[in-house]
Amino acid sequence: MKKVAVLLAEGFETIEALTTVDILRRAGVACSTFGTKSLEVTTSHSVTIKADKVLNEEAYDYDVVVLPGGMPGSVNLRDDEKVNELVKKFYDEGKIVAAICAGPITLGKLGIVNGKNATCYPGFDDQLVGCNYSVIPDQIEAGTFMIAAAATKGDITIKNVIPKHLESISAKLMEMGAIVEEGDDSVRVTVDKPLKGVSVKTAPYPGFPTDVQQPMSTLLSITEGRSLIAESIWENRHKHTDELKKMGADIKVEGRTAIIDGVKSLNGAKVIATDLRAGAAMVIAGLVANGETEISEIEHIDRGYPHIEDKFRALGADIRRVVK
Repeated sequence: MKKVAVLLAEGFETIEALTTVDILRRAGVACSTFGTKSLEVTTSHSVTIKADKVLNEEAYDYDVVVLPGGMPGSVNLRDDEKVNELVKKFYDEGKIVAAICAGPITLGKLGIVNGKNATCYPGFDDQLVGCNYSVIPDQIEAGTFMIAAAATKGDITIKNVIPKHLESISAKLMEMGAIVEEGDDSVRVTVDKPLKGVSVKTAPYPGFPTDVQQPMSTLLSITEGRSLIAESIWENRHKHTDELKKMGADIKVEGRTAIIDGVKSLNGAKVIATDLRAGAAMVIAGLVANGETEISEIEHIDRGYPHIEDKFRALGADIRRVVK
């Protein structure tokens, strides 16, 4: 059996990455993970080797070394000369080196990072065994509906979820005054009193998800008091606040922190879904705003929220897709 070392940089120890490790283990691979003593996040788009000696010593015990990389706008090791030299050395010594990319890892063909291209070499497809695996529910979509329930002061039960994955979101909503009830595979969110502002700081799992802070900013924009959202994972993740301000939100951005003073209500306007999660924020804003809201560039929304209008319409929302 081949042994696999998966190197995860701080801030990228996501549910998805850890799930990949779990699948590898279930498929018969001896898989170990290593954190930041070998890798260092230098910007939101690059990772560099911090201690070659440490990495060498750790990696020599393994047949396969998996580096995070190849995901646009995330982690990219392909242009780092030191990394490429180290990767080539591993491969020359008979080790397999792989990059975790945006899509699923092809276990039979793991690729060496080489310059700007990823070249595939034979992997260990003959070493694997079959297994059964259930894909985990989408915590971000579930969290978005939880926030929508609080924003509209509705009563929504979200089924087929893993409540533990949603604990950071549940905790913030309860801190605001919402009621969150957990079942074995469901969460219910209701509101029976005015909510209050809170401070939010995004963090890798199990912290508050960076992909939920945009919908959260919509909720906080209509919540009494001052709230803060500090983005610790990505840069420039508050662009959607300009769209919320078109609807009457009182938001000021300082660096990576959004300062939100709650207003009594938002007003409908023509806004843009600047990215996937910003689009979800606009949908929630439209649901709570006075009048009609028109959201353009909704192709961003479709990437992460399939049939979002049908789901909200089933909950009683007046929402429709307009084909122009």
